[in-house]
Amino acid sequence: FRVIHQANAGPAAARQTGLEAARGEWLCFVDGDDWLPPEYLTRLLALAREREATVAACAMCRFTGERPTPAPDAPAVTLTGDGIRAALLQQAQGMNWGLCSKLYHRSLFENFRFPTQVRHNEDLLANWQLLARCERTAATQWSGYGYRQVDTSASHRLPGPAQLADHLAVADAILADAAGTGLESAAWAFHYEKLLFIDSMVLRQPASPDFAPLHSDVRRRLRVGLGRALTCRGLAAWLKAAALLT
Repeated sequence: FRVIHQANAGPAAARQTGLEAARGEWLCFVDGDDWLPPEYLTRLLALAREREATVAACAMCRFTGERPTPAPDAPAVTLTGDGIRAALLQQAQGMNWGLCSKLYHRSLFENFRFPTQVRHNEDLLANWQLLARCERTAATQWSGYGYRQVDTSASHRLPGPAQLADHLAVADAILADAAGTGLESAAWAFHYEKLLFIDSMVLRQPASPDFAPLHSDVRRRLRVGLGRALTCRGLAAWLKAAALLT
């Protein structure tokens, strides 16, 4: 074990420091208050090798208390090409936005730097960039990563203007990167869903002028994209209803 102390500059900067200090062939990220079963790394490594993949992913198990209920076995799938990042955006087939719950081969991090320009949703952006380098990914629905739920944690507080602006910046970056590729449709659906999420987060909070510029921009984009949203196969029916109500 090696403990590193540095001034708080956000999770991306901390992970970058860890990456530069790491020496192993495989890399894994774990948040400090979460829990892993003893066989976590062994199972993900075996899955990666069995499927000849450079990333092995599992599902997250949300829990409170000391530790989660042991996760049952679950089937695995192999994802290739655009299907990898499409599953990421949709959080489908065992893929989620987090850097935790995945095991990465070190080769994916060559000349890579974590996106420190945002402090929220940065793990999704990092995964989007990393998985673009990945030809094959293995994913299992096995809930091997214990994601502790703490009422006072940042993920359980209503996001402020800066956090929501980061969410939008990440969605914008993904949409721009996917333009003209086979992922453009999936990225557009993800982006529109993110606009609906930001709008709902603003509406849940007391009215504040701090949210006004962002909210106005989001509402404008929702109106402009409404026609496409209603015919988009990538958006669920309840999201289309939410768009109409908005």
